[in-house]
Amino acid sequence: MPPDHWAAGAITALAETGVLEGTGGGRFEPERTVTRAEFLTALIRARGFSLEAQAAYDPAFGGKGFGRGSTTFSDTPEGAWHRDYVTLAYRLGLTEGVGQDRFEPDLPVTREQAAAFAVRAAGWAGRVNEMSWSEARSTVRELFTDGGLVSEWARAAVALAGREGLVNEMPDGTFAPKRTCTRAEAAAIIQRLRTAVPPPATSIAVAPGGPEVPASSRLVLTATAYGPETGSGTPWAGLCFLGIPVREGIVAVDPSVIPLGTHLFIEGYGYAVAADIGGAVKGNRVDLFLDLPHEELLRFGMRDLDVLVLEPVG
Repeated sequence: MPPDHWAAGAITALAETGVLEGTGGGRFEPERTVTRAEFLTALIRARGFSLEAQAAYDPAFGGKGFGRGSTTFSDTPEGAWHRDYVTLAYRLGLTEGVGQDRFEPDLPVTREQAAAFAVRAAGWAGRVNEMSWSEARSTVRELFTDGGLVSEWARAAVALAGREGLVNEMPDGTFAPKRTCTRAEAAAIIQRLRTAVPPPATSIAVAPGGPEVPASSRLVLTATAYGPETGSGTPWAGLCFLGIPVREGIVAVDPSVIPLGTHLFIEGYGYAVAADIGGAVKGNRVDLFLDLPHEELLRFGMRDLDVLVLEPVG
């Protein structure tokens, strides 16, 4: 790792804080491509999310949590070094995998994928959703000479990442959206993310005896629950307001209280992302998706829960 490398400062800073690791033998290999598992692992570490807090069944509420825990991918088996990081990234809405219950941890990350992952990790998914098709298209074309080559699914995320300085143009003015991202480029993006959205400086216990979680603030919200079945037992499936498939970790909020895209840690529920809205979810309310039978959801009722907000709000 040459000391005069353009990304040396970012790499050193992230290595010193444990966000990035070398490849063994005292090497970092800055020009090697970064894999999907490596990039999401670094994002989880950079944002200060705690693997220890997100235990099975989320035992933050009297030793027993709500729901059935977090979904895992078929290609992130028990014992894989990346399993817990990828599982948490999925729960927080950072990734949806590549389809058919797979994550493909060893595939390289493209530059447009890296931008999208970073924007979601920053808690800005709501801002991406608010950007119109025409605004996203014009922004990427203004920022990058090849902005027209950015995939439509990534266009708004790349536009926001470029506008907020998470990603920069190449020396020739292009973005090269389909080119694989190097470890040096990944380090630069993640360090810029840490500057834009620093990890919380303090940890807060969500409940007496519960885990301490790095968080920016605490709210007390009245919680209700919804799930995969209707009252008639018919399976329910669909997308939430931000376009993410509904699952545990997806919660509905009032965006005037908690901006959409914000990451949360909820008493008895664990990590979550504010990704949905609802006609009855107004003010200090939160509606939790629980993968439970309808009769158990009815027993949940309404209850006041401590909710830790992980990104600064306002």
